[in-house]
Formats: sequence, structure tokens, C-alpha cells
Amino acid sequence: MRCAMSLSVLISALTVQTLAGEPSASVKDAAAVGFVRPADPKAFRYEYSTEQLREKFSDELMRRAEKEWQELNAVNEKGPWKPAWESLDKHPLPEWFRDAKFGIAINWGLYSVPAWDNRQRGGRQYPDAYPTWMYHDPAHIAHQAETFGAGSQYDDFFRKLTTENYDPKNLAALIDGVGARYILPFCKHHDGVAWWDSEWTRRSFAQMGPKQDLLTPLVKEAQPEGCSLLLS
Repeated sequence: MRCAMSLSVLISALTVQTLAGEPSASVKDAAAVGFVRPADPKAFRYEYSTEQLREKFSDELMRRAEKEWQELNAVNEKGPWKPAWESLDKHPLPEWFRDAKFGIAINWGLYSVPAWDNRQRGGRQYPDAYPTWMYHDPAHIAHQAETFGAGSQYDDFFRKLTTENYDPKNLAALIDGVGARYILPFCKHHDGVAWWDSEWTRRSFAQMGPKQDLLTPLVKEAQPEGCSLLLS
């Protein structure tokens, strides 16, 4: 039986300020890999307040979203496939996907800066769970306060994401070299941060943190290598 196999990889080495998946238990551990909190840290501040975002952006975005939602529903009504499992289960796999068999998912983003999980919980959690657990799990709350300072927020990590070692050309060649035929980058994951300059959100790497589009160069480099991009 043919099957498509996806290998999830955490490419934490794309940024210098990364723990490479190894948990840090104390400020001392954090300092060893570059996490040195300033004596007088300045908290992250957004360019606009919540009310200003609503007035300047949200209302117009909601109108656009409603229009696109109506257009999407019109396509679903006319097309042979419906947004329901009963219909989707009958959809055949694309031939290229059946032939590809092997792809690599890149689970990398702002959460790769803390790159930490609570081993006492047992097992392993996905790295993208950190922005949720850091506000709800006592161990994560304590780790965040001890390592990054009391009152620090998830978006403080934008300062740490330098991406100075990000090399999409080398990355695409590496993925091609191991025989993968498609790449699945989580380019807008649960934390809502987009890799590209999205017109739907200001929380993107193009506007915050490294302030550059990280997705488009990867798309351009992957195509000559013969890899397809499945965007998530």
C-alpha cells in the first residue's frame, strides 16, 4: 500500500537564540545559551492599543472576511466536494502526493526561542504549545518568570528571534538531499504569527522580530529543488 509519510522536525538552529529543544531549568542555564535578561528590561509594547486596532483595522478586516466567506461558500455549493468528512473521505489523493510518499514538516516559529517543555508532565509536548502553557501551567509560569523575568510576555520573544542563520537555499537543498518531495512549513501556527507579510495580521515576522518575509524565499528555493510546498 502506498502511503504518504510526514516527518516533523524542529529546526531550532535557524536562530542563534534557541535552546535547540533542550529544556533550561534556571537562569544560569539560560545565560549559557544567550538568554541574559537586562537589569532594567523594557516590556514589549505594541504600536497600537486594542481599541486602536479595532478602529483602524479590525472592522475593515471583518468586512473583508465576511465577503470572502460568502465567496467560499458559493464555491462549495457549486463544486462536487463539500466541507464535511463524508464528502472529503471520498476525495482521491492527488497523484503527485501518492508518488511523493515522504515530506518534512517544519515546526518552527516564535516558540522556538524558549524551546522548553515540562518533562515532569511526562512525555513530550509540541514546541508550539509553549505560548499556551506559559500562561496556564504552574511549571511553565515559574520557568517563564525565572528565565525571562516576572511579567514577561510571549511577544517579548520577538526581540530574541534574530534569524541570522536562516538560509532558505541551504534548507531547501538539505530537504531535497534526504529525498523529501514536499515541505510543510507551519507558517502561521497556533500563536498566530505569520512567516510572511500577511495583509490579515500585523503579528508577522515581516513586521515584527526579524522584520523580513521568511516564507517567500523558502518557496522560491524549494521549487528549483523539485519540492512542493504545502502551506499550513
